[in-house]
Amino acid sequence: MDINELYSDDLRSRRSIRLPDYDYSQTGHYFVTVNAFIRFTPFGQIDENGIQLNSLGQMIDQAITYTPIRTPGVVIDTHIVMPDHIHAIMTIDGQDEPDHESLSSIPQAIQRLKSYTENQYARNDEFSPFRGRIGHRLWQRSYFEHVIRNDHQLQTVREYIRCNPARRALRDGLIR
Repeated sequence: MDINELYSDDLRSRRSIRLPDYDYSQTGHYFVTVNAFIRFTPFGQIDENGIQLNSLGQMIDQAITYTPIRTPGVVIDTHIVMPDHIHAIMTIDGQDEPDHESLSSIPQAIQRLKSYTENQYARNDEFSPFRGRIGHRLWQRSYFEHVIRNDHQLQTVREYIRCNPARRALRDGLIR
C-alpha cells in the first residue's frame, strides 16, 4: 500500500483548527508550523553544530525568505527549517494598505508557500532521490498557527524558534 493511500481517509475527515470568525488578514504576528508529510527527516539533519539542511531544506528555506514577494503584505519576522517541519513568525502589517480587502492573509501565504515548494519538489530532478524515499507529497494537509497577542509572546516565540535546533540536539543526545 502506498503511503499516500494510507493517510488519505484520515486527511479527509479532519476538521479545521482555525479560529472561527477570526480574520487572518488583520495586522499582527502569527506563529506558524508546517509539518512534512512524512515526519522523518526529509529536509536535513541536526548534529552538534546545529541544523544541516540538505538541498530540499535549502530550497524551502529560500522559499520562506521569498514569501513577501509571493504574498505582498506578509513579512517573515523569523523562521527556521527543521529536519521534518518549519516554524515561522509571519507578520501582516496593513497600516499602509488603504483597502483592507486587498491584504493577503496567513492562509494565503501558507498556501502559496506550500504550492511553490511542492511544485519545485515535483519538477526539479535534483529532488528525485527524495521522492523515492518520501513519496510525492511534501507537506501535511494543514498547518498550525497561533495568534501572537503581545510583545512578550512575540519574544518568547522568537526565542523558541532560535533555540529549536539546540533543543532537538539535546533531546537526541547529540549535545550535553
